[in-house]
Amino acid sequence: MLHYSVYMEKAKVYLFTSPTCSHCPSAKKFIYNFKSSRDDFDLIEYSTMTEEGQKKAEHFDVMSVPTFIVKGPGYNGNIGLRGIQSTDVMNKYIDVALGKRSIEEPKKEKKPLEIKIGKIEEPKKEKKPLEIKIGKIEEPKKEKKPLEIKIGKFRLMF
Repeated sequence: MLHYSVYMEKAKVYLFTSPTCSHCPSAKKFIYNFKSSRDDFDLIEYSTMTEEGQKKAEHFDVMSVPTFIVKGPGYNGNIGLRGIQSTDVMNKYIDVALGKRSIEEPKKEKKPLEIKIGKIEEPKKEKKPLEIKIGKIEEPKKEKKPLEIKIGKFRLMF
């Protein structure tokens, strides 16, 4: 169980962008709109075009932009999210960083192994009926072109 003081500390969301990135303006718009709905995280934005941004990107192993890094007191590690995110995804990982939620998804219940004793039957395959045609089989007609030989002004055709 997490201690109450963990919930009082805010999570941090780092956004890495570049002025040459076509998706970065949408990611910025998203996170600034999202920030207005939650006050339990601080937003820190870095441009990878600056020396400071490059150092931070290297520190967090950021390989592309836009990238969000979520950190918090309730999760021992960094949560990296590439690309434009949805509200549900961002809520989930901020909650994980704050220790309010587990990062693991609930596991699906497995069916018990079923053992049958006896003859194993092969699944029945649908069989196509055998088609028999009676009569003369005709080959496709090939059009024969005459053999043509030209010798000077003469043309011979066979």
